[in-house]
Amino acid sequence: MAPAGIREALVSRLTRHPAADLTGIFCQAAGADRVFADAVPAVGARLMAVIPLGDYRERRVDPGHADEFDRLCRAAAEIKVMPYRRTTPDAYAAANPCSWGALSC
Repeated sequence: MAPAGIREALVSRLTRHPAADLTGIFCQAAGADRVFADAVPAVGARLMAVIPLGDYRERRVDPGHADEFDRLCRAAAEIKVMPYRRTTPDAYAAANPCSWGALSC
């Protein structure tokens, strides 16, 4: 769980913009990505998850965080799964432009 106030600060910043104009893009990494992903739908904005490989949940998500991973996937209006079969630096590098907003990936 995020330290007290961080999620609230994100929500405060996001509410400065019309929710219809916002799409939060996140890569499902534990920590800051997930705190951000919680804040986006809290303000009514659209959420998009970028997953670096098809079996990311099975290979990379700690069993203790699987419920949170699943919850955030359900909250996402769109899930973009990168076309990689193994966890490699290339898989993560390909996912980064998506999370930076270059959605031509």
